[in-house]
Amino acid sequence: MKRIHYVTVLLVTLALTVNGLALAAEYVIEGKPFDFGQEFDFGGATVTFIGHYDKLAYDEAASLADKMGGVPPERIKEAEEKFNCKIQSIVVPANEAQQVRLARLLSGESAWDVWVGVSTPAFEELAGQQVFFPISDIVPQEYWDSMPAPHRAICKTLDYKGKIYGFGTASAALINTSLISYNKTMFEREGLPDPYELYKNGEWTWEAFRDIAVQATRDLDGDGTIDVYGIAAIAGHDGLGRLAYSNNACFADFDEEGRLVFMLDSPEGLEAFRFWKELVDLKVIAFGGENLTQFINGQAAMDLGFMLWHLLYPYQDMQDEIGLVPVPMGPSADDYVFAPRDGEGFVLPANSENPLGLIALVNFMWPPERFNDLYFDTVFMDMSPSREVYEVLKRSHAEWDGTHYRVWVHVARNGLWDAMGKVEHEGMAPAAALEEVKPRIQAAIDELYRQ
Repeated sequence: MKRIHYVTVLLVTLALTVNGLALAAEYVIEGKPFDFGQEFDFGGATVTFIGHYDKLAYDEAASLADKMGGVPPERIKEAEEKFNCKIQSIVVPANEAQQVRLARLLSGESAWDVWVGVSTPAFEELAGQQVFFPISDIVPQEYWDSMPAPHRAICKTLDYKGKIYGFGTASAALINTSLISYNKTMFEREGLPDPYELYKNGEWTWEAFRDIAVQATRDLDGDGTIDVYGIAAIAGHDGLGRLAYSNNACFADFDEEGRLVFMLDSPEGLEAFRFWKELVDLKVIAFGGENLTQFINGQAAMDLGFMLWHLLYPYQDMQDEIGLVPVPMGPSADDYVFAPRDGEGFVLPANSENPLGLIALVNFMWPPERFNDLYFDTVFMDMSPSREVYEVLKRSHAEWDGTHYRVWVHVARNGLWDAMGKVEHEGMAPAAALEEVKPRIQAAIDELYRQ
């Protein structure tokens, strides 16, 4: 992204503050204190925050967005005194986190654990084995109501058979947002329609997305090889997932009897599958590469695989200006859908010694009111290269209701990848390809959910 001089940043920030206050009335993100009605004494126990990153780490010199998830040392000390405990963090490799959690649970070491950064797929893998403590069994509705909207939504992604297992506020609300980034400099240079203007006018649809992707895909030197693609590379199931959810479809959902069933073969899902195949046939997707590299290097005009952390790090190396929009509306949707692939948050082990007390401790260390509307405004301003990017970020968090790619890992591994391969390489119709793999996918879901 273009680097802007300090005076310009100050003026833009002031402008965003004015506009941000106006937007806040429309897109509200607000947390408030919650009274647990009692004090907690842990008797000197050591509370361990364990995950694949250090949730307690705090760097005063870091950006606002980077500091958002950490805890200042003085707050940790205050928490230790208030709850009569010691607080420590244990970091384990991401690929070993599940095994470490299970080992600590089986040995009894996890009684005072808070498990950090548990993703929806990791949670789903173990939820049916009574590994986690059901938070919704012990907290009232007022607890959920006290949370900022995106953190409440994250907790809803960590649910199993009607019970919620996630809790607390976590910076992961800022990571998994499902949006599309585009190279605004390239769009202006090539005279392409501005997706943001289409979005604001309610005209950012699949058709507009496809047409722009076709226009942006070019052979610059006439050698017969495409040099710039309309869309950067993206894993098939993720690209299809983003399109499906933007069309009010899903990988799986609960039926009237409470059974989780495969749903991508719904009319809306099949529309998405056919549209994905159309994009593949048009050769506008840069398969065979890495989406971030392609987008940053100007080899792709749009990135369907955008995630929020791209604004913090890799995009800082871009010379071109970027824009941001929701995934375009499908023909069966009447508004934009904000549906991250998954969430990531705090959970407690099933043998938790004092679950309500640990929930209160987390609330003290990461107060919900800290993530109020103004704080989110400040962080989004810190991350955003323009007012337009800021507005889209704010809306995507305020309007996310917890919808996510439920059991997407199991759907993909147990048949969807095979179906997509047959559609792409063998010319099989999407409906026929899904019909062939549906029994296998449903069996995997049934086993996972013990249904």
